[in-house]
Amino acid sequence: MQYNNIYNILTENVAKAKLRLANLASKTGDSPGQGAQRRRQDDQDTLERILRQKREYETLLRHSDHAAKSKNRVRQHEEARHVKGQGREHKLKSIRQKRFEDELINQQKSLMYKRNAQQVRLCEKVYKLASDLEKNKLLEEKREYMENQQVKRTQKRQMVDSIETFYKDKITMLKERIETERFERRIAKQA
Repeated sequence: MQYNNIYNILTENVAKAKLRLANLASKTGDSPGQGAQRRRQDDQDTLERILRQKREYETLLRHSDHAAKSKNRVRQHEEARHVKGQGREHKLKSIRQKRFEDELINQQKSLMYKRNAQQVRLCEKVYKLASDLEKNKLLEEKREYMENQQVKRTQKRQMVDSIETFYKDKITMLKERIETERFERRIAKQA
């Protein structure tokens, strides 16, 4: 667009220069043959200048297109690099996010395992205490049972002993009575 504007300005300048040259040629009072030859020479010079300017313009336009294409390639390369960098950054971000999530999950698992192990230890302690209490209770009941059995045996023995003593006393009394009666019969017989 800018180069088109430059081209229009150049062509306008060339047209104005032609007009001025034509005006100058008409004002100079040369002879008719010299004036025509001079006009042809001026026209030819003007045409050469116009062609030279046109070539310069075309060269400038080519350089401009080349520079625009080069800028476009550089810009596309930069955009591709930027997109690639963004993609890489996105991948790195997703990898970091995944690592963070994995570490968080591992920490939660570790805490859960520790909590479970602690609960298992506590349960084992509770079961041990319960079994110790149950064992102590059973031992206490057995001791009480044994003491009761001992007391009962002692009471039976005492009862048996008292019965034996009672009957021994009775037997002894009967023996004494029998002895006394025998003695009295003997005395009575002798008397």
